[in-house]
Amino acid sequence: MILSSRAATVVVAAALALLAGCGGGTPKRDPVYPVTGSVQTKGQRAANVRVTFLAIDRQDGPATETEVITDLSGQFKMTTYATGDGLPPGRYAVLMIWPEMMTDDPALGGDRLGGRYNNRQKPAFTIEVKAEPNTLKPFDVK
Repeated sequence: MILSSRAATVVVAAALALLAGCGGGTPKRDPVYPVTGSVQTKGQRAANVRVTFLAIDRQDGPATETEVITDLSGQFKMTTYATGDGLPPGRYAVLMIWPEMMTDDPALGGDRLGGRYNNRQKPAFTIEVKAEPNTLKPFDVK
């Protein structure tokens, strides 16, 4: 079967249109900025604390609720798209649970902090992420 040049042009154009509609472009990402910090208690760094950032100003989009676990020195780097890349600018409530034992289910690990830093209605800490690298003051928990 031989196609006319006009029919061939239509077939090629249709194929290109299909390819363009099948994820050919990269999705638009909100800009993020590095956010680093630490958790301490009585001046000592606290390891394995679950730190959750809840966006206050946004209900949708990336990083409306993001969690990280502090390393052995009590430090953390927040992530949205790639490990340690940061968060979109805005205000965030900061919640914390310090498990007595690490489990896959945070509800089963207990909380050395007795729930004092895990109140979504009255968070103990709020921060603002600016459109620049953000190094937070240490969160001091008791």
